[in-house]
Amino acid sequence: MVDCERCERGFPHQSAYLQHIRDSRSHNICDDCDKDYLHEIDLIQHYKGSSCHHYCADCDTHFDDEDELIHHYRTANGHAYCGWCDKVLKGQRGLDDHNKSCHYCCRKCGRCFRTENELRHHLKSKTHRKADIPCRCGRYFISTAAWILHFEQGFCPIVPNVDRYLVKQHVGEIELCGRGRGLLVTESSDYENGIYRCPDPSCTKQFGALFQHIESESCNAREDQALKLLAKVDRRIYGA
Repeated sequence: MVDCERCERGFPHQSAYLQHIRDSRSHNICDDCDKDYLHEIDLIQHYKGSSCHHYCADCDTHFDDEDELIHHYRTANGHAYCGWCDKVLKGQRGLDDHNKSCHYCCRKCGRCFRTENELRHHLKSKTHRKADIPCRCGRYFISTAAWILHFEQGFCPIVPNVDRYLVKQHVGEIELCGRGRGLLVTESSDYENGIYRCPDPSCTKQFGALFQHIESESCNAREDQALKLLAKVDRRIYGA
């Protein structure tokens, strides 16, 4: 005789007892961990909370490892998964609400980013920003930094001999806000190395890529200052 204490029943032999365990709703077995739960919900919580299991509760499906489970979350229909937070949300609406409260999302295309700076760069990329800064060679660029890079790499067919050093030289010679070259460059040795100072008086940092810094909005320097500087660089390079 084999007794089941939980169900207060006796069985004539071991095989009958094991059959009872398999069929009874009062026995919910995790074979891998050799655990027996009274309620099915307790077994499911065990699957979800144990590092020994890789379980999708929505599909009631086990996977061999964490990578397979995450791939399932990302590709199967009906799942709303945040890979950054490793969370499964309740439907697409739950995921949208989660992204709005925890991440930086683009209202134009729905993409989300970890930081505000990443979102800012995305909004200024060619995905959303029109290439409206013209070069006299006929090409258009999405930013002043891209326009300057066009010269520095020698891609402009009108003035192909303008390289990085000459561009820096032109920038260094330009007056900005009437304060002269000293606003943009530091000592003469730094000038030769192309190290510029931000035009925002409250920003004391120095940069080898002045336009990128202004466009990053990491200080109070405005993009219209970059455009003003850009127009002067244009006149110096083309000589008109």
